[in-house]
Amino acid sequence: MSSKSIVVTSPLDLSEEQKNRLGRQLVVSYHDSEPATAAEWLERCKGFEFVCSGKSGMTWPVKDDGPKDDYALYHLEAGSCVSFPFVNVNLFPKDRVREAGINLGYAPGCNAGSVAEWVMLAILGIYRLPHDEDGDILQRKRSLIGKKLTVLGGNGHVGKEVIKRAQPFDMEVTNFCRHKEDASSAPSCQSDLTLAVADADVVVNCLSSNPENQGMLNAEFFQSMRSGSVFVTMTSPASTGGVWVIPDLLAALDSNHLYVAAIDIGNRAPGDETAPTYLEVKDHPAILATPQIAHFTDVSAERSFDMMIDNIEAAIKGELMPYSWA
Repeated sequence: MSSKSIVVTSPLDLSEEQKNRLGRQLVVSYHDSEPATAAEWLERCKGFEFVCSGKSGMTWPVKDDGPKDDYALYHLEAGSCVSFPFVNVNLFPKDRVREAGINLGYAPGCNAGSVAEWVMLAILGIYRLPHDEDGDILQRKRSLIGKKLTVLGGNGHVGKEVIKRAQPFDMEVTNFCRHKEDASSAPSCQSDLTLAVADADVVVNCLSSNPENQGMLNAEFFQSMRSGSVFVTMTSPASTGGVWVIPDLLAALDSNHLYVAAIDIGNRAPGDETAPTYLEVKDHPAILATPQIAHFTDVSAERSFDMMIDNIEAAIKGELMPYSWA
């Protein structure tokens, strides 16, 4: 049986105050490197009842040649409490987490503002930065005023923040959501995906990676976008349980149907340029790619790690985590 102690499985950038908060609860063990494999992550968690973990290891299949959705998380000892200081837990179906006997907490909305900043930086970079003569992408020196922006998932934490930042640029914003009656964060709402993107200059994907959205942005979707438009995404691709299909996007760019894409991507630690999904797209001449850094700011770190510790403090007291996923 695991002991009542805490392990931090990778070098999370905790402040001294945050480390002190954890240390006031139980004995804490820290690791100064990322786990290289799912097996190494599980080994680090062995014997600990409370786990603070980033993506590395936890979100990887436990066997390279096994099912892609058999994540290491499910192989922890039953009764383990895991606090994940990030947002994307949709790859872990709640029923599957409960079947494994795991208590999983996360940090909803912690990075929404930071991600929205990255989105606006990407759009401004595409439209306003001067052309780099050594680069492959001809930047459009055009204003954002009057440009049509469609936000997929504009009711979510990130979507709302993107809309809030785009409107002062006088962009014409459309919010795509499945249930039109729920939309209130943009002047225009559209529940038909094809109609939502048909006239858009820029489409920003903020859809969550829940089962009904997986693989939704495929070849048919990209062809439904207006010719010469821009696609921006910071969510997981379908190959890792997400929404958009990498080969289908590449085909739309290669055929010049889409002008350019801006992508923040990676299924490892922020800034890890060896992440397989980042390597798939980073060298494409019509893609502006960053290695999963959209969320990675001082503000989001403080918020996300505070929420992570809030979850751990509650779990130690035997209470429901305030930001419980399952």
